[in-house]
Amino acid sequence: MNLIKVRKYFYFLSLFIIILGLISFGVKGLNYGIDFTGGTLIEMKFKQ
Repeated sequence: MNLIKVRKYFYFLSLFIIILGLISFGVKGLNYGIDFTGGTLIEMKFKQ
């Protein structure tokens, strides 16, 4: 595969991914929280 011939396709693919990320950033905004949205919480208490 000659990468020089298909470089324009990769340019457009990269541009598409960047634009998609900017749109997502504009719609959803930043999430400053460090909390997790899923998983399991296990709490244990010991007498000592």
